[in-house]
Amino acid sequence: MQFDDRPIPELGNRKWDELEIVESDGYLLFPDEVRQRKTDGWAAKKVRVRVPRAWDHGKARVETRAILKEKMPGFDFEKDSDLFEEIEQIAILSKALRTFEAPHSQFDTIEALAAEYDQSSLQDVLGRMHAYRLLLDPREPKLTGDAFFKKLFAVVEARHTGPLADIVGVEQFNFILTTASLAASSPKAQSWLRSQETSTPEPSG
Repeated sequence: MQFDDRPIPELGNRKWDELEIVESDGYLLFPDEVRQRKTDGWAAKKVRVRVPRAWDHGKARVETRAILKEKMPGFDFEKDSDLFEEIEQIAILSKALRTFEAPHSQFDTIEALAAEYDQSSLQDVLGRMHAYRLLLDPREPKLTGDAFFKKLFAVVEARHTGPLADIVGVEQFNFILTTASLAASSPKAQSWLRSQETSTPEPSG
């Protein structure tokens, strides 16, 4: 797996073999916690997180519709699409969060997560879940040498970013940073930088 020998910044710079991952029902479970602000500081509940699959997303959408129809009669799914998506994200998270100890059953229901936790606490876990999803991606994420320059000139020739579509998300970010670094070291960019430095007045005494 591509992250085996590299620290993962999003997960505290730990490596794959340091994440204490377990397997349950065909899913890999990552150790995590749900954090919430209390009057005396932060409280954290230990959980495990599994990356939802297409079936989980489908069930989450169906359950979201059913809950809104039952709990909020008259809910307008068209006008309130933003709220629907927000609750659907909580439904997806309810599929992902599992108890820390075996048998790793569902940590909490959709209604309980929505009622007991602030949206920011749930977004905190959802953000890390994105990092877990990248760890499970079998595609090679790092472009180096010829592969990088072939992709660079493919973008130049196409005159749009379409050629980046087949790169893993995290590598798209790295590709852009590397490209920006190359552009910044070009003679034209360095000439502009020197002109800015010479035109900046000295601070007064």
